[in-house]
Amino acid sequence: DSQRLLLGSVLSRPFARKRKLQPLPVPQFKKRLDCAIFGLPNVGKSVLMNSLVKQKVSAICRKRHTTRQEILGVFNHRHTQLVFFDTPGYIAKGSDLRKELKTLRETATGALEKADVVLLVVDAARRIDHNAKYLFGEMVKMALAKARKEIILVLNKVDLVEPKRMLLPITHEYVSLINGVKLGPERAHEAKLDTTTFMISAQDNDGVLDLKNYLIQIAEVKPWLLPEEAGATDLSEEERVEQIVLEKLMSNVHDEIPYKAEVICNSVEHEPASIVCRVDVVLDSSRHKKVVIGHQGRTMLKIRQAACQDLEEIFKQTTVIIFDFKVRKKSAETEEPIV
Repeated sequence: DSQRLLLGSVLSRPFARKRKLQPLPVPQFKKRLDCAIFGLPNVGKSVLMNSLVKQKVSAICRKRHTTRQEILGVFNHRHTQLVFFDTPGYIAKGSDLRKELKTLRETATGALEKADVVLLVVDAARRIDHNAKYLFGEMVKMALAKARKEIILVLNKVDLVEPKRMLLPITHEYVSLINGVKLGPERAHEAKLDTTTFMISAQDNDGVLDLKNYLIQIAEVKPWLLPEEAGATDLSEEERVEQIVLEKLMSNVHDEIPYKAEVICNSVEHEPASIVCRVDVVLDSSRHKKVVIGHQGRTMLKIRQAACQDLEEIFKQTTVIIFDFKVRKKSAETEEPIV
């Protein structure tokens, strides 16, 4: 009886301490999507790249073939990383007349090997003639063969299309070309608007967020390519200086001179009050050098001023560029650095 009473009193008493239930940890999976930005020259691929990563990593100019190498940029959102490969403008195989063009073509097509998604960028304001249709068809074939997930049609420069009602038939024509590659020319007329399409103005950053949100949604579980602390690109400081100087050189010097110029950043020195960049600009002849420097050095000063302004936004510090203009000819006399 005494034992029964003792047990009853123990059971009737509330426990002195209850362990609080802890929620189970939610696994944090890293997701990633690799996107190749693919298109003809001068359709706004580099502008789109910079808009997507919200930072200037690719050189921008109205001239063709400003982008000469594959540029990598990333955008991180929570646990998702979007990786973008900006490529040189696509050149048809039959146009490989020069070694430089062949290299550009190989660079552009090589990026497709890494792509989960290919962003087929077109200039919505440019007339679709026979040659453009042929080139676009070539790009679609390559994109369909390489993209692991899908191809996305990106109509850029829609702000230049007037009237806006023309955007629908323009979209239908491009989708028809894509379906013509998928289904064969005899069934191209059966085209439906079944290709994921975005209408954007990369220059005005209009529609870019919608594109980015879609890419984030279709990202898959995969390790990040760049750690978060690496920033928006894997380019070194020297390579970023080269991109900016090349852009300003292309914008301020006419004719073919900038295409033959080579920009080499030898060093980026972090000093207490400023960053000093030492840059070689290698040209074909003394005449080209005079053109780039300009009368009383005015062209060179414009290039330097514009480049320093962009680099100060990137480095967040006062930036100084010291140019050394060189000539490729062996007989050329040694040039002094121009400060």
